Amino acid sequence: MATPKKQKKSQTANNSTQPVEKVKIIDHYPDLFFLQSKPVSEAFIQRVAERMIEWAKKPTSYRITQFFNEEGIPNTYIYRWMESYPNLKLAHEYAFSMIADRREIGALEKRLDGATMREMQAIWDPAYKSLLEWKSKLAKQEQAQGNVQVIIQKFPELDDESMASEASHKRK
Repeated sequence: MATPKKQKKSQTANNSTQPVEKVKIIDHYPDLFFLQSKPVSEAFIQRVAERMIEWAKKPTSYRITQFFNEEGIPNTYIYRWMESYPNLKLAHEYAFSMIADRREIGALEKRLDGATMREMQAIWDPAYKSLLEWKSKLAKQEQAQGNVQVIIQKFPELDDESMASEASHKRK
């Protein structure tokens, strides 16, 4: 007589046995370190968001692409996941804010080249981007108005004798 097959159970750290929990796979991404397709779960995306926040706090974090490269995840996948997972989008916004602060403060303190930082700051800082857009709009408005001609009327020339005469009248 055949014995019935038992359901496989996993062992945890405290040696208790529990049924294996199935994880819902929502996507796959090409792991750039091993060049293999890796499964993605919601828990994985949450861990990516948490690692992004921790990464952003490092003083050597200057570009968001550094994070993507360190994780071995193509940036297009992270941007696609941000559309569906608000925590990942929030972590990304936080990282951008940290990068903007680090770059601007580094330039102000002359630890970083200000000209280089200024060229790229609009990517990281929405307020700086708005300022550049406003300046550009003003410049376009000025160009649209065309050349402005200012006409200054010529004052009548006074000779030394008439100036002396006027000065004496004012004293009286």
